[in-house]
Amino acid sequence: MARKSVTILTLCAFLLFTWSCVRIRSTQLVPSPKVVWTDVGGPILAVQKKSGERIEFAKYGPGKVVDGSVVGNVWTRLEFDKSQVKSTKTDKQGRVVRLTTNDDTSYVLKSSEATEDKIAGLYFDRVSVPISEVDLVWVRKVNAGATAVANVILVVAAVCVAASVALSEGFASASRSANENESCPFVYSFDGKDFHLDGEPYGGSICEVLKRTEWSGLDHLKDVNGRYRLLLTNELKETEHTDELKLVLVDHPQEIDVVPDASGKIHTIAQPLSPLKACDQDGRDILPLISKKDQVFWLTQAENKDPDKNSDLKDELIFEFPKPPGAKQAKLVTNAWTSQWGTHMGKRFLELYGQKLPEWYSSVNSFGRAFQKVMNWYFTEELYLLHVRVETDAGWKTKGMIYGSGAYIAKDKACVLDIADVSGETLKIKLTPAATFWLLDRLAVDYTADVPLNPVELSPIKAADRFGRDVRDELRLEDGRCYVMPKEGDAAEIAFLAPPRNPAMARSIILKASGYYEIQVEANGEPQLDLIKKLEDEPGFAARYALREFQRVQMAGKEKLTPR
Repeated sequence: MARKSVTILTLCAFLLFTWSCVRIRSTQLVPSPKVVWTDVGGPILAVQKKSGERIEFAKYGPGKVVDGSVVGNVWTRLEFDKSQVKSTKTDKQGRVVRLTTNDDTSYVLKSSEATEDKIAGLYFDRVSVPISEVDLVWVRKVNAGATAVANVILVVAAVCVAASVALSEGFASASRSANENESCPFVYSFDGKDFHLDGEPYGGSICEVLKRTEWSGLDHLKDVNGRYRLLLTNELKETEHTDELKLVLVDHPQEIDVVPDASGKIHTIAQPLSPLKACDQDGRDILPLISKKDQVFWLTQAENKDPDKNSDLKDELIFEFPKPPGAKQAKLVTNAWTSQWGTHMGKRFLELYGQKLPEWYSSVNSFGRAFQKVMNWYFTEELYLLHVRVETDAGWKTKGMIYGSGAYIAKDKACVLDIADVSGETLKIKLTPAATFWLLDRLAVDYTADVPLNPVELSPIKAADRFGRDVRDELRLEDGRCYVMPKEGDAAEIAFLAPPRNPAMARSIILKASGYYEIQVEANGEPQLDLIKKLEDEPGFAARYALREFQRVQMAGKEKLTPR
């Protein structure tokens, strides 16, 4: 009896320790009207306008949708000649906190500074951006439901079993409100205070035969009391299978970065070079959108596309980089996202199979006819996989591939390009993403040789699901024994021992995750055979179908927004 009581109290403590930390997710949304023009589901952190301008809203006064616009407060830097100033008010440090100009207009300033002739500072201003001018929206998601339930567990620890059921229901409820798109497992990193969304591995691996391993950097994970802690969660209508989950620790010189490629090889990035030029098929300059990793994205301008024109089904992006004389190899670093519309369309494609969907899955997983079709589709349509083409002395050649990420977070990936057949002082790279399926944040190249590294793989010292069940064996090796999360609300806390650090070196932490997921689709109704045949056999039809759907939804939203 005493042992049973200790077990219950231990389980209670585990649940409280895990779920009392707030999870925070910041994500971008392509503003399809059905989402943005009604309710985005949280405070808006920032928007990106069609012009490429990014507007970040202040913590106190985030954006919200009001009468067809995103309205919120921003900090704007203002500068005044002292001859314009009628009066000022200062704080104890002598900094100006309020300023009144000669026309009796008052400004409350933050972080002000004064010179002999001028006063400058940040001004809390109100802005309004019409939704018609918005390309992307960043929304803050906070899972407060789990925190509330954890507090209940603290009060009613004597009924731990009932409390843990309540926890799972509360977590699933909070998750359902996030969105209706499909993606991959979410990985949250603990930074000592909160869990932050930090990974979304093996995007596009929608059935067992497409299972793959992905390596991606974790930016928020910190050593807290000698431990690294992760949460692995299912927050969408999927069944998620994780076969292996480890951390790869890389200690390296402070002045370089490390970036993994698709095979898991870790490359050092010492001198990344941004493009000299970047333009789309219409000659539009897109360099400001992709020259640095700044959450300002290139994406398809769907309103300018005609789905009946074959030339509009893919974008064509050309990037020109400087090339050192005699360079034979280049490391391309990309930060590329699958759009949320892209993940939404993935589910739509599956729904076309209706009651025949189980047969399609069976054919794919047994390497049958459907497997051959889907592999050809992946490699030619460029919806979830991008060819990296390089202009060589013999014309454009595919030199590498970029895998699509999840739709909520993407990490830098490296791709090594053989450029021995490229002469001259310019390296030209071409990408042809399917319209509406991709977002690009950054492209850079590095010609330096890789610095020798000594990566260390860590297996979990603890991995427990929301009921306290030990799942370390399922995650330790890629052996087909998967940790399965069959429904929304399933989750596991995973902990790793943090080895001592060399204070002279930087440490990068890379997630190694292997698995696949199955989108939960209502497999009923007759299959739409005509559409399926076009998807499988007609080049460009998937992008055409997606573009038509995007424009249809966009137009429906505009009609709702138009005053009657």
